[in-house]
Amino acid sequence: MFTCILFMPLTFQEKTLNLKVGNKKETMKFAYLILAHKDPQQLARLLSLICVEGNSVYLHIDSKSDIASFQEHLAPYQSYITFTPNRISINWGGFSMIKATLALIHTYLSSGKKADFIHLVSGQDLPLLPDPDIKKFFELNSSSNFMEWHPIPYNRWFNGGKDRFCYKWLTDEENQENIDLLINFQKKFNIRFELPSNITPFGGSQWWSLTHSCIEYLAKKCIPSDILYQFFKYTFVPDELYFHTILLNSEWKDSIINNNYRFIDWDTGPEYPLTLTESDHSRWEASGKLWGRKFGSITRMNNTQHAFSK
Repeated sequence: MFTCILFMPLTFQEKTLNLKVGNKKETMKFAYLILAHKDPQQLARLLSLICVEGNSVYLHIDSKSDIASFQEHLAPYQSYITFTPNRISINWGGFSMIKATLALIHTYLSSGKKADFIHLVSGQDLPLLPDPDIKKFFELNSSSNFMEWHPIPYNRWFNGGKDRFCYKWLTDEENQENIDLLINFQKKFNIRFELPSNITPFGGSQWWSLTHSCIEYLAKKCIPSDILYQFFKYTFVPDELYFHTILLNSEWKDSIINNNYRFIDWDTGPEYPLTLTESDHSRWEASGKLWGRKFGSITRMNNTQHAFSK
């Protein structure tokens, strides 16, 4: 599969594809899959920027959260949004995050709508450009999939990231004390688990932008009877491993561009990732990225409603 990508600066060239039906230009369609658990006002801000012509939104609200508050704040955008019928109680680092993401994927596919690109984002993400400019980029790269990835071992992860999947983690089943006891027991007696010999592990950022056909492939592959589903069910932070390993060991690997076009600061601190504020404006503006995370509820927007004031 041949893939070509055009890396565009923040000011995009005025170039569009001739996507026409008769004399009418066809609008590129986006589906946003959103994982949220807090701050419905912040989520409403995100929706105010992405609920435009050609877009649809699918929301998973953590089952521990009060959904009524979200429904109240998001009411102005109800014609664009669909809530997942199944809500998962998400534990950080657990396979529950994968289950919530799959709930979003299935809700999108069940809608009958067919988007050109499906974007997985959090409720604390915001676009760094107006919707038409983001669509221009994807029109120019319509056959590619976008996912940040790296092979394992990865030098920025503890022990190269191998501890994440060579031990059995019960993150969704046990408290932290019992989880630590189990991991220490496995280390003491050298109990280790291995991926199938024909599978190469990959990891990377949780957030991606994939085509409809690629999403269909994941929906068919990511089922409880699959050996990789069962393996990653007991790994640590599988949202940074599971989908990457599946796609990069599949026929989709050549279509995947190693860039998710998210501006995320894992280096500065004090929290990781850094909560972006006005002082970071020049950095994300120069980054060439399309979305930023994560933003707090105090970040101001200017009157253009798609950029942020310095």
